[in-house]
Amino acid sequence: FYQGFSHRITFEDFIQRFKVIGFSLSQYVAPTSANCSQILKHIGIQNCEVGKTKVFLKYHHIEKLWRTLNTYHTCAIKIQKIVRGMLGRQETERLREQQKQAAATKIQSAFRGFLARQNYKRTVQRRVKAAIIIQAGLRGYLARVAHKKHFARCMAAVTIQKCLRGYLVRVAHKKH
Repeated sequence: FYQGFSHRITFEDFIQRFKVIGFSLSQYVAPTSANCSQILKHIGIQNCEVGKTKVFLKYHHIEKLWRTLNTYHTCAIKIQKIVRGMLGRQETERLREQQKQAAATKIQSAFRGFLARQNYKRTVQRRVKAAIIIQAGLRGYLARVAHKKHFARCMAAVTIQKCLRGYLVRVAHKKH
């Protein structure tokens, strides 16, 4: 009865191989004669037989099934290529953004360092000026104190000299 059919495929194998032609990939398809017939009907294959457990096909039927399946595979490859390209471009853009962020962070860090060094120099210069002013004030004070002591000693010496001269003049005047 089924002579002349070069391919005799069980329902399970047929559904497993060619399910994508007539059904969604995510859908469960039971290996039944009705589902096998639906796949064959979907691509317009006639003059084949569906038995109790097998599908009987001629060589040109198998070729048509494989060509149709190959079309699906080609489309899937194109979709994958497009999606991979898109994902690659997104990843490249993400990496560029990361590089820009890293460069901006380095520039900001360098500029903040520059500002901190400038601020430190100004602070040191102000402190040096303040130290010089304090030192000058202290030296002036110490000089005034030393001058006051020296002046007091000089005045004491002048007073002693004045008293001594007066005494000597009075003594010399008493002798005469």
